[in-house]
Amino acid sequence: MHEYTYGRRTLKVRRRSVLVSAVIMFIGIGSLILARHPAMRSLGEITILGMFVVVVMAHFLPEWLFGLLTMKRGRLREMPVTLLRFGRTVCAFSFLILSVMVVTPIAFMLFLGRRREWKERWLHGVIYRFSNFVIRRVPGVSFTLDNGVGETFDRPAVMISNHQSHLDLMCLLMLTPKIVVITNEWAWRNPVYGALIRRAEYVPAAEGIENYMPQLRSLVERGYSILVFPEGTRSEDSRIQRFHKGAFHLAETMGLDLLPVCLHGVGHVLPKRELMLRPGRITVTVGRRVSPDDTSFGAASRERTRAFNRFYREWYAELSCKLEDAAYWMPLVRHQYRYKGVEAQRLCRRTFREMDRWREVVESISKENEYYVMSETGQGERALLTALLHPEIRIKAVMNNPELYDVARNNPAVPSNLTFELMENG
Repeated sequence: MHEYTYGRRTLKVRRRSVLVSAVIMFIGIGSLILARHPAMRSLGEITILGMFVVVVMAHFLPEWLFGLLTMKRGRLREMPVTLLRFGRTVCAFSFLILSVMVVTPIAFMLFLGRRREWKERWLHGVIYRFSNFVIRRVPGVSFTLDNGVGETFDRPAVMISNHQSHLDLMCLLMLTPKIVVITNEWAWRNPVYGALIRRAEYVPAAEGIENYMPQLRSLVERGYSILVFPEGTRSEDSRIQRFHKGAFHLAETMGLDLLPVCLHGVGHVLPKRELMLRPGRITVTVGRRVSPDDTSFGAASRERTRAFNRFYREWYAELSCKLEDAAYWMPLVRHQYRYKGVEAQRLCRRTFREMDRWREVVESISKENEYYVMSETGQGERALLTALLHPEIRIKAVMNNPELYDVARNNPAVPSNLTFELMENG
């Protein structure tokens, strides 16, 4: 805990002390084993066994257990595991797996005979209602659907979206039952829900979309939209990555509208490298359709790819500015002080109780600033929150307490635009 709090390694010194004590004990008590008296021999054996357990626990158990909570693959977790986070994750994924296990055999038996249109509608309706139910009830997460354009999803289109998390698919499948997805190889072969998505007529991108054009045309004629993630893979930091032209070429070839949807907060609730849910807010925003005749994004698929990539970056930045207030980042900042001792957590709570006094100042910093210097009287809470709120501004936090300075700079979620500086007294 001391190392996690201050970044100063002390466990080796304590291990060495325990090891020296153990060696002395082994030598002293171990001589009793050589004694011929049964009671003395028994005492020596029990004592050595107990000391062996103590040594093992001192050397491996504390670091291993603490590492499970605070580290992953040799790096500090941005948000350490807590009992509440673990419980929420287990509940959410247990419900997901159980639901898939119930629906999959039903769908299998249903499709044993001839494929019928009503069977397809039933399966897509189940997926739609299930996604709607789950995504609105993710523990510790609020959900908002912004359909200000009044989209009814009654006409087929190539639906495109940014890609952040495993939850993205449910955020989009809950919009309408009339969606089929261009999936990657991992999802297509997934042992949990792979069979289900194959029954739902989803299309594997790895085998080449051109091989499935007759199927896609048939689906479009039946009123289904085609969902494609132009980025191709999930973003690690939720930022918009480079777009591939497949979705735009597909829309051009089939003469379909492009229907943009932007996801925000999904990558913060369930980041790419984690399987543990975080508290947060998810927002799904539906954009206006772009018809094949609309040249505002270019005429050819290559032009549209670049234009939509720029559009999504601006759109996501606008949504981030609107949705990411101080309350949005508070759970992440609070979790930086978990497992850092009672005093660190008490100081963190006190800082946020006084939040009304400084929240407006933090949120009102002009976006035109390139550099901002602030005095940090706590242990980095305000500076961290400011840096997360204003990723485009370089923040320097000046501190005068060496202990709190070590706590602040050792937070794993400190972004690249934040630096701490210790002011020397005198």
